[in-house]
Amino acid sequence: MSRNIRHAALFCALLLVALLVNATRVQVLRADAYDSNPANRRDTIARYQQPRGDILVDGRPVTGSRDTGEHLRYERTYREGPLYAPVTGFASQEYGTTLLEHTEDGLLSGDAPVLAPLPLWNEFTRGRNAGGHVVTTIDPAAQRAAYEGCARGRGRWRRWSRRPGGSWRWCRCRRTIPRCCPGTGRRRGTPGRG
Repeated sequence: MSRNIRHAALFCALLLVALLVNATRVQVLRADAYDSNPANRRDTIARYQQPRGDILVDGRPVTGSRDTGEHLRYERTYREGPLYAPVTGFASQEYGTTLLEHTEDGLLSGDAPVLAPLPLWNEFTRGRNAGGHVVTTIDPAAQRAAYEGCARGRGRWRRWSRRPGGSWRWCRCRRTIPRCCPGTGRRRGTPGRG
């Protein structure tokens, strides 16, 4: 082997070692910094690649997910509009989550460890579990009566229970509950943002 070929081979080996050291630095040492960077949208995109679990009232879902066909694929929908909003809150792609959507976010989004049948497998494959459902003890008739009573102007907040651990009804009388999910750009009769 000539001297020039040995020098070229040594130089290529040094370049390969430098490349592997830099890749290790990025993948291992700097991974947390890249993951927590606000400009990194991979977690947000992955979070909305599957539908959220439903919130159930009396065994029937009062929430759902709709496929938008965009980067953030699924958005939250509310079947009863503002009727259960004082309990469920909202889950917005732009503003985050509130109330029950926030409290049970790990379960609804599929991030809770109790949903993983093979937790180590998901760590290796970076797979996500399907969102779980949250069962509430809301009495639909009592909630509707409280909502209609508040809509007529009788009181601001009401909370009631038949027995400890029994059914609850909640009613917020101020008109701060959105009819659509905030941050989606969709209002009644207007198309969404593109």
